[in-house]
Amino acid sequence: MSTGYIQRLISGEDAITSATTVIDTPSGSYVAIINLERHTNTHNLEIWRTFFKGEEIDFLFEDISVLIPKGDPNGLDILLSLQSRLPENQMVIRKEDVTLVLSKMENHKFDIIFVSKEMYDTMNFEHLLDDSMTVVIKENL
Repeated sequence: MSTGYIQRLISGEDAITSATTVIDTPSGSYVAIINLERHTNTHNLEIWRTFFKGEEIDFLFEDISVLIPKGDPNGLDILLSLQSRLPENQMVIRKEDVTLVLSKMENHKFDIIFVSKEMYDTMNFEHLLDDSMTVVIKENL
């Protein structure tokens, strides 16, 4: 055994606790767009809105599928952070080309779309919003 390994064991910092600390701390500004046509239960919708604001939620018996553009590494890091707060397999993450994400948004063929605030502004997601969608914007300055 190496001395570094023993030091990490003594200090309580191993690969698992270090990774958990990083993953469990979402940072950066982001936008979650929730399709109201697929989320008709107002109680569950409010819980998901709370979750995407970065707040703690009680257990919810509802799985979600989250669509994220492939070219959004900041958004993906934040989304993985949020996913780590849920039970395993409750959130399925699908990475798609940004033009396909925009097309699915325009045609309401999504459950939840998640993007960094930077990509949201750059790709003008806002112009596709309508009354069948609710938006959660989390600004971390």
